[in-house]
Amino acid sequence: MPHIVRRISIPLFLVLLSANLFAQENNEQKLIDLLTSGRFFEAKEFYEQAEKESIFDPFFQRYYKFETSKMLNRTDSATVYLEQLLEDGDKYWGWYKFHFYEQLFELYTYQLQDYKKALFTCDRMQQYLKENPFGVDEENIKNGLQSVKNRKRQIREIEKYPAIKIDRNNSDNTTKIKERDNYLFFDITYNQKTLETLFDTGVSFYFLVNEKIADSIGVKRMKSLKDISPVVLNGGLVQAEIGIIDSIEIANFKLYNILVGVYNYHPDSLLYNHPDGKKAIESFSESMDVVMGYPAMFLMEKITVDFENSTLSLPDNPFVQQTHSDVPNMFVYANGLYTRLSINDIPFTAHVDFGSTSYLQLHSSFYERNRDKI
Repeated sequence: MPHIVRRISIPLFLVLLSANLFAQENNEQKLIDLLTSGRFFEAKEFYEQAEKESIFDPFFQRYYKFETSKMLNRTDSATVYLEQLLEDGDKYWGWYKFHFYEQLFELYTYQLQDYKKALFTCDRMQQYLKENPFGVDEENIKNGLQSVKNRKRQIREIEKYPAIKIDRNNSDNTTKIKERDNYLFFDITYNQKTLETLFDTGVSFYFLVNEKIADSIGVKRMKSLKDISPVVLNGGLVQAEIGIIDSIEIANFKLYNILVGVYNYHPDSLLYNHPDGKKAIESFSESMDVVMGYPAMFLMEKITVDFENSTLSLPDNPFVQQTHSDVPNMFVYANGLYTRLSINDIPFTAHVDFGSTSYLQLHSSFYERNRDKI
């Protein structure tokens, strides 16, 4: 399932608390800017330093914990903090509070699969729209109510299917890696059919499969769910539908009822139907049966890639278990997996993309700022 993330730009949550709190507001705005631009490590350092001086009020403390919980894939904690934030949301967010109701809906529906709470969140959204405390124009209210109606329809469609389940047996927890054209593949069994699967941390679905393969392995298509964001695929854009596959076996792991993205590359499905883009997508689709994205990796918790022996393993032992005292070195933001690296002692945040064939790609602005040191 795509992690549907909308980038936020909030001018101090649209509300300035008081003119004599200028310094505090600046710090709060800086914290918001760091979090909403995906600068996890800088936000963490800034927050920890600021907290020594007790700068932030409880609302902004919870907001920091909410955003960082999302980034660290701690969805249970994220929903707890967001529920608390919504209690004072009118004061700090104004009408923008509706956006955070939408985030809560998505966390309950697609990550926690708590459909009862998702429906209750929809009821709260409808009530908020009908009360319209900030006098939003009628057209926006009408569109919002239709959006909530569509979300309820999504839940009723998805809840027909069993929830995700994970089993692990005592068999070999390794699988052989195959390298082709600088990509990493390994075999995964989908509903008793084994297919080469691309290992790609740059994909935000559990699994991404073209429609021809989806039909051959028995993916159940959710035809009524049409409002899915487009997928960037090998430089082109395609539309994807949600599907569910009954069982997936990877080494000694077995996953059940997994949400997958089903895309097609017919000309009428391309949002930008340029010949080069169409050719690239068709080539990708013909050579890559299935792609496993980072959400599926989170389900398995620990993955070790041994390049020397060309194996991928799914360990279940304490020697690779991260302790609570360890500082996280990876996080999720805007449908991507990120970590902190440095070049010649220049720190930067990098997108970890196993689907890239480059050693390292630097953005031109970063290079220009640091070209003398690089």
